[in-house]
Amino acid sequence: MNRQAFYSCVSALALSLVLGLAFSIFVSGAVYAQDNKGQSIKLGDTDLYPEFRIEYQSQDNAFLEPDNETDATAIIFSPKLNWVASRRLLYVGIDYEGVYGQFSEEPLNFDNHELQLSVNAELSGKQRTSGYLLFSKKHEPLGTGQTRGAAESFDEQIARSGISAGAAYTYGVKNARGNLTAGLKMDNVSYSNLEAITQGDDFTRLTPYGIFSLRVSPDTRILGEARLASLDFDNDGLDRTEYSLLGGADFSPTGKSGGKIRVGMKQSDFSAESVGDRTDLVAEIDLFYLPVSYSRFDLIVERDLDTVSGDANGNDDRQSVTVFTELRWRHDWSRRFFTRAIVSREAIIRECPDDDEVTTAAKLELNLKLRRWLEVGASAAQATREAGSCDGNTPPSELLDYTGFTGGVHIRATL
Repeated sequence: MNRQAFYSCVSALALSLVLGLAFSIFVSGAVYAQDNKGQSIKLGDTDLYPEFRIEYQSQDNAFLEPDNETDATAIIFSPKLNWVASRRLLYVGIDYEGVYGQFSEEPLNFDNHELQLSVNAELSGKQRTSGYLLFSKKHEPLGTGQTRGAAESFDEQIARSGISAGAAYTYGVKNARGNLTAGLKMDNVSYSNLEAITQGDDFTRLTPYGIFSLRVSPDTRILGEARLASLDFDNDGLDRTEYSLLGGADFSPTGKSGGKIRVGMKQSDFSAESVGDRTDLVAEIDLFYLPVSYSRFDLIVERDLDTVSGDANGNDDRQSVTVFTELRWRHDWSRRFFTRAIVSREAIIRECPDDDEVTTAAKLELNLKLRRWLEVGASAAQATREAGSCDGNTPPSELLDYTGFTGGVHIRATL
């Protein structure tokens, strides 16, 4: 049996299993809408939570092209490990998440990895510290970012590696009226391939920050935050210093809602005289709401300045503002059957001669719990990109617009 036939058999069998069992088990009471980590493996006084997911996908426009779309199939393997050690006033956690994609079109193959160490400690009733260290390897999908409109010209996806670290110190009793936090973050990102378009994009960012929060109710604190970020790129024309002032609130997840809001202004001063300084509205919003115990909504909004130094068409020193919005809904229809729905919109506002673009996407996922530790499911997703146009540019629909559909079936297992 060849690979294509094998993929077709897996798809048909898994989809039949999902649809055949879904209605027969759609009878029992609803439960709290959340992802189940499963049972843990005890390692002394610590816990290890393993998880893996395998998904078969079929795509009708793998390279995100406006014409001559290419079909592709893929097997996506996603293992996760979460190790937790918690004792009195000290918490230590290690998380690993990998995503391995094997496609029928070889240039689309990728492997992503994230490994993070997190530590939280209470030094006293009024003093708390936290820190993290993150190692990552990710890819930029062909047809997006610096390969947009020219994906079929490349034989691999852009790969980047990153190291991030941070530490924070908070003074004040948790429920005190006022709390003061000081912290420092460091990020280092490097690109390992396609030097023709990624040369100069490596950077290091150092960000000290301070937060003053004020309790206004048992589960709500309003706050003000100041940040100072220094970004050092290999391409000196992108070096800049950023000054940010934000206001917002933190909502403790004690009731039907929770999350955080940060909204403010950022001033970016570029070291190169040829690149103009600018001031932008920035936002970081991450909220959830539970209208009932078995249904949960999550809202994410992010707005920030971004810069890259090259693309497939040879453009340099570009600045853009990215506005990303995503709404997620998980609903447990019974103890065994639940759905996830996601809608998102990403708007990238660029300076001429580069065109703006807006990508909208929607995904629906059906999941069935065959056992406490085993789930199967099916999903359907569609994404559409539309580009604006600067005066004198080629009509964007001929270069950047696309519509793509992805269908899939998956299996997820925990302990």
